[in-house]
Amino acid sequence: MTVFELLLIAVVLLVIMYTFVMSRLPKNLPPGPTPIPVVGNLLDFHGSRQMYKDFLKYREKYGNVVRLVLGPFQNVILVFGHKAIHKALIEQGKYFKFRPTKLYVNEKVFHSKGIAFGNGEIHQKLRRFTLLTLKDFGVGKKSLEERIQDEACILADELESYGGQPRDIRKILQRAVANIIAGIIYGSRLDYGDPDFLRLIQNIDTIFAIQSGNLPENVLPFLAYLPNSKGRKILNAYDDMSRYAKRRIKEHRETFDPNNIRDFVDLYLKAEEHEDEEVVNEENMFRVIVDLFNAGTDTTATTLVWSILYLMNNPDVQDKCQKEITESPLVSRIQYKRIHSLKVTLSTRSQPLFSTSILSLLILIFGKCQKSSTQRDS
Repeated sequence: MTVFELLLIAVVLLVIMYTFVMSRLPKNLPPGPTPIPVVGNLLDFHGSRQMYKDFLKYREKYGNVVRLVLGPFQNVILVFGHKAIHKALIEQGKYFKFRPTKLYVNEKVFHSKGIAFGNGEIHQKLRRFTLLTLKDFGVGKKSLEERIQDEACILADELESYGGQPRDIRKILQRAVANIIAGIIYGSRLDYGDPDFLRLIQNIDTIFAIQSGNLPENVLPFLAYLPNSKGRKILNAYDDMSRYAKRRIKEHRETFDPNNIRDFVDLYLKAEEHEDEEVVNEENMFRVIVDLFNAGTDTTATTLVWSILYLMNNPDVQDKCQKEITESPLVSRIQYKRIHSLKVTLSTRSQPLFSTSILSLLILIFGKCQKSSTQRDS
């Protein structure tokens, strides 16, 4: 068989596959770039480290609702703008409250469990239980507010030790935020130089960096078996965080006293005695712990970084905030219930959130849309 004949066969097969793929797409989907066989639109942003910028280009061309095809048959709908997002997540929220289960990161890394990636009745009960447990957290020796106050003092001392020299403060802000979460969950903070703590921060960084970019393993799972793949890196980071959480849970079990509740883990252990075993168990416990660290650390630290940058670029605003805090009776110990008196500071707090994007992309949502007798999943 000649080279020309092989090429001709390949072209024919591609045409057949393309026709098949296009025929499988529902006719009422939003506009979007034309997919190619097997990979869909994956090559459009292959190697991109800022996928949201590629998505914004689609918005300019196709509007606020855009259709992509990832892999052979996976439809993904991009939604932009307040009006369209409100319609999808609020007005039609009952159709868009699920997490996709067929993506590599959800199925193989997070196992479609926990409060961030779970589905179904058990997930709803687990989420409700976790929220009720964390709400107005005032159990144990220290409340949430006290932990924030103490950590803020330690952070201020750490920043002062830099002697005014230029420094990337994102890492130290991450450690401060993660320490507050650790105090709630484990009842005690960790030293900023603790090896376990540094590895925890590194794992969070790895998970966020990979999730915010292009992860082809989500639609072509076999790529995860390649050496040094992104899928393998995120799996290793999550497993390492899980092992650390399990070790801390084991330590709590050995010293658990139902009459002396120290932290979130103790509350969970106590709840095991009377809550539904399908909801409150050790597997769900460590997955919730990992979810809380992942969800809270990077986003809060990024918000603080943008806030500090805003104050640096607006020294007049910084001076007003400093003057207001210094002259306030709260200067020695800021209290949330009395913070309303700091009007300039509270107003300034919101400005970075209006002008920056703390999270460029939301966690993927799985929608089950039913119209008449036709049901589509995307």
